[in-house]
Amino acid sequence: MISHHSLQKKEFVPPMSQQIKPIEDEQHFILECHKYDSDSKGLFEEVEKHCSNFRDLNQRDKFVYLMTVDTQDLSVCKQVAKFISKNMP
Repeated sequence: MISHHSLQKKEFVPPMSQQIKPIEDEQHFILECHKYDSDSKGLFEEVEKHCSNFRDLNQRDKFVYLMTVDTQDLSVCKQVAKFISKNMP
């Protein structure tokens, strides 16, 4: 019979692959993922030509802007579509 008195308590540390990571949702994919930094930089530069305060928006508002941009501004829509098409896994 095993007694709990004979067991040593050890702190559990999950392997790196199981530790908490940022949520890889759509917002992370477009705005935050460092894997796509060079492409997102180009996207943001294009967007800033049409939305001068884009850089000042918080992450949520940037994402909302990119997903709901007025269809009259087709160049931004095309840049977002190009980014997604090129980088979507």
